[in-house]
Amino acid sequence: MVTDLTEFLFNKLQVEKNDSVLLAVSGGLDSTVMSHLFHEAGLNFGIAHCNFQLRGKDSDADEAFVRALAKNLDAPIFATRFDTVHFAEGNKISIQEAARELRYRWLREVAESKDYQWIATAHHQDDAVETMLFNLIKGCGVRGLHGILPKQNKIIRPLMFTGREALEYWAKSRGIHWREDVSNAADKYDRNKIRLHVVPEMEKINPSFKKTALRSIRRFTEAQEIIDLFVSRFRDEAFEIVDGKLCIKKSSFTFGNANKTILYELLAPYGFNNHQTRQLLSRFDATPGGIFYSPTHRVLNDREHLILLPNDRNGYRQAFEIREGTKHLDVPGGSFIFEKFHLVPQEFGTDPNQAWFDADKLKFPLILRRWKEGDRFQPFGMGGKSKKVQDFFSDQKLSRFDKEQVWILESQGEICWIVGRRTDERYKIDESTKSCWKISWIRGSFAERHQPSNHFHKRKS
Repeated sequence: MVTDLTEFLFNKLQVEKNDSVLLAVSGGLDSTVMSHLFHEAGLNFGIAHCNFQLRGKDSDADEAFVRALAKNLDAPIFATRFDTVHFAEGNKISIQEAARELRYRWLREVAESKDYQWIATAHHQDDAVETMLFNLIKGCGVRGLHGILPKQNKIIRPLMFTGREALEYWAKSRGIHWREDVSNAADKYDRNKIRLHVVPEMEKINPSFKKTALRSIRRFTEAQEIIDLFVSRFRDEAFEIVDGKLCIKKSSFTFGNANKTILYELLAPYGFNNHQTRQLLSRFDATPGGIFYSPTHRVLNDREHLILLPNDRNGYRQAFEIREGTKHLDVPGGSFIFEKFHLVPQEFGTDPNQAWFDADKLKFPLILRRWKEGDRFQPFGMGGKSKKVQDFFSDQKLSRFDKEQVWILESQGEICWIVGRRTDERYKIDESTKSCWKISWIRGSFAERHQPSNHFHKRKS
């Protein structure tokens, strides 16, 4: 068993021999055996235990057992307690979800602060099969059918080379004791029902069900790798940056029914679920303007694109006061650079992200804000005629997302620049100008950070 563990660690999980691993140990059979295996293999490890305070004295006894185990194995011990019920009620999630979130968040904090390269949980092959069945029953795509992966970023499952029966045999053969969680034998939780009832029924039909299921999981994993490869290449073609926004070309979806899966795979990393992506796809040809929200992002169904933005509406409503002498200002979406010239240039260029103003006309402090209903300005080149900003936006065919991202720069209550689009006639440089301000807008948005990996991606302006 020790040899199987080290081969799996070093060959399959690509853990280096001198790496330090933080073991998540509950005190049950699986994690207790994992701890003993690491100790017998002479590996560098520490033990971490979460007391979720869900089972009264039994929870405290589990903690005491794990502390004694760490001492016996001469391993560092890290332990914490959570008010899991309070956290679950406050976040309106199940006890199981709360425990999982609290556990992994704390494990990552410990691993980072104590310089552990890996976090190991004691999931094994039986857990992978049960997870596959659980996901299948609840409803899932191919990704849910590969069960629990042996490795996900810094999380590893060193026992995924074996199953529960082999672990128990190994423990008993060495006289190793562990804690039994009585809730594991109850039908209260769905996963217990699968382990206690569904799997035994499957084995009546196919005595080799677990082995067969593991082979299927490997095939599902390979299928997901193929999907990931296709989606990655599709993403490089379909994603583009338009006016600083991350956009997906609607014209790229030419794969019939497969479009549903492709769109889901593209948007799932941003928090969108399968139902939302199917709704969105069905409305491709509808009137532009519909917005779908995930917990972290929003996507606009525009004319030719799906426009993706962070769901930070409060941040986009911020206003900034800019005092004279300011040289640099970071704001959502990019940065502003302020430069004063005491000589007027002969040429000003045509970059819309650079604006020049007569220094005597521009009065500080300036205000940088978002546009609001009723805003008016005098567009440069229109001889002083006034125009509603809303009408100006309509003329430029800006989407709802475009409008809410536009910055407005004002001086003494008057708009002097619709940033990146048009300056105001009242602040222009003329024959009487003696000095001037150059203000540059440098985009550095969410889109720039999430642009496609292919360096030949297309960029529009």
